[in-house]
Amino acid sequence: MTSLSIVNSSSPLNPTPPESRLQGHDLLSLQLLPNSLSALVAEVIRTKKITAADRYGLMAALTDPTVDPEERYWIDRFRWAVQRGQLEIVDD
Repeated sequence: MTSLSIVNSSSPLNPTPPESRLQGHDLLSLQLLPNSLSALVAEVIRTKKITAADRYGLMAALTDPTVDPEERYWIDRFRWAVQRGQLEIVDD
């Protein structure tokens, strides 16, 4: 499973309406933990499946400017593998 930190700036005392949650990137910030992308890549290759947690990890990696080109290469390969039916998307 991928290590992922989700930071939500809205509090339970002041809930944000659903429509505004979808519009601002500052309301929900995804942060990939160090070295977790390589573990995610290894797990997806081993299982041939992408879980919901993996998808959030990949999404966080796409927005992270410090992700190196090799890791971005694997993210792109996963996208193509899903389109070709070589990887299965699961909701585990």
